[in-house]
Amino acid sequence: MLLLVFLSAGYLFGQTVTKPAIDPSEYAARRVRVAKEIGPNGMLVLFSPKLQIRSGDQEWPFRQSNDLLYLTGIDEEETTLVMVPGDPEFAEVLFVRDRNPQQEVWTGRIPSHEEITKVSGIQRVESSRVARNFINTAITGWPWVTNFDALTERLPPRSLPHFYDAIVKGSAEIWTVDEARIPDPTAPATQEQLFVRDLRERHPSLLFREAQPMLVHMREVKSAAEIAVIQHAIDITEAAQKAAMKRVLTATSENQVDAVIDFTYKDLGTCCWAFPSIAASGKNTTTLHYMTNNGPVDRQGLFLTDLGAEYLGYSADVTRTYPASGKFSADQRAIHDAVFAAQEAAIAALKPGGHFRDADHAAIAVIGRELARLGLISNAEPRQIFMYFRHVPGHHIGLETHDVADRDRKIEPNMVFAVEPGIYVRKNDVLASPVYAKLSKEEQASIAKALDRYDGIGVRIEDNVVITETGARLLSSGSPRKSDDIERFMAR
Repeated sequence: MLLLVFLSAGYLFGQTVTKPAIDPSEYAARRVRVAKEIGPNGMLVLFSPKLQIRSGDQEWPFRQSNDLLYLTGIDEEETTLVMVPGDPEFAEVLFVRDRNPQQEVWTGRIPSHEEITKVSGIQRVESSRVARNFINTAITGWPWVTNFDALTERLPPRSLPHFYDAIVKGSAEIWTVDEARIPDPTAPATQEQLFVRDLRERHPSLLFREAQPMLVHMREVKSAAEIAVIQHAIDITEAAQKAAMKRVLTATSENQVDAVIDFTYKDLGTCCWAFPSIAASGKNTTTLHYMTNNGPVDRQGLFLTDLGAEYLGYSADVTRTYPASGKFSADQRAIHDAVFAAQEAAIAALKPGGHFRDADHAAIAVIGRELARLGLISNAEPRQIFMYFRHVPGHHIGLETHDVADRDRKIEPNMVFAVEPGIYVRKNDVLASPVYAKLSKEEQASIAKALDRYDGIGVRIEDNVVITETGARLLSSGSPRKSDDIERFMAR
């Protein structure tokens, strides 16, 4: 019966949903905005990441850098985008791998240059082997000729006259995503960082600009096509949520639920997850980023699934918490309903002209009120609330699950957010908290009594919304959110 449910759900999904895509003209429009921003004296250089080794000679699946994907739509390794707006012949050049039948026998077909143009809209596509020499040629004014560099062999001296004049005058600017991308100074250097360090040594007079703030500003507000792609990722994620709710009723292990989630993703046509799924049972629901997914199913406990499918590089992020038995206990329902009320308040607070912190304040106010009502705190002040709610109630979503964002920027229409308040009752952590230690004996005794009652209950509810002219519109309404709706769905 379960298999029949999956097959029919997949069939109906495939029949009723047209897979969205982003048109090459949109990528071109984004590059026009970038060209205007960096100006005629600028050169933007973006690299794809190198393949990462998993173990031995086994590599992780390739994932394109978000900024390069945003500007080109090309999800291929060994890709470099160079934009030189001041020299029209080379205003945008994409360097990609050449077709290689010998390599393709082992790793699969490599797109032709014509296919790259069709996706990206970039007319000038060259071999990835000449990318660095092209950049050096642009900077020095002379081609660095080798036996393999067909492009630079074709370039006469000073083929980029405007950019070369800017070099001579000391006004040329190299734009890339550099140190701002990696806050950890011990992390391995990125290709952009190595590239900048090399140019600084060889060309001390060059000016360098950080492209990330510009790209963040662009990426925060989504186009209609992006919203459609995100919606498709959400639809697949919600199908996985419902499959998980069905499977948990008979599952004995978290990984059985996890397996159904992965099956649903691939069965409905997405490449992969946007982040590793969380499938947590019982007390594991109180671990915020629980990743093991191999514990036994607590038949009397709650089950939490934090899921996000990825489609065309864009993420969904939807969390549901539900009873493994199909029926909430009174205490589980109380916590679940408290979190749901906080989420509704946070979503209502998201309006154009406001800030995301408005949602933060709204969620915290409701959670404080509800925790006090349940006896888990003596006063709805932030330090006590933090004993149960330890993260911000949401984030932007897009090409990253926690997408790039300027938290000081006001909310605008077509921004997309995940809203995810939660309450996590961990008795021993609360009793060991310095906040709890500073309370009076009477307050401690009252809270300890409530902790005995609610210990091990963790609830997070996460939904995705898009900002409209008047407020926030729910994108993830396809899976049950309310406690009553969850019970009705699981009872079927």
